[in-house]
Amino acid sequence: GGGSGNQSDRRLKKDIKFLRLSPSGLKIYSFKYKNQDGIYEGVMSDEIPNYAVVKNFRGIYDGVDYSKIDVEFKQIQ
Repeated sequence: GGGSGNQSDRRLKKDIKFLRLSPSGLKIYSFKYKNQDGIYEGVMSDEIPNYAVVKNFRGIYDGVDYSKIDVEFKQIQ
């Protein structure tokens, strides 16, 4: 599921493919993380409203608070 701190910075992802728009117009993608197996579905942190962006503890990569947007983060494979 979602929640704060999901690593949603596109610099951590590869094989990013646009899937569809959420009801509010956010772009939903499938992607893989560079450092782990699996295919996931979610948003890119640089494309969502600032109030839903979470800076990680080093301030380098952004995460997303999925409870503040109409997209569910999930592993799809």
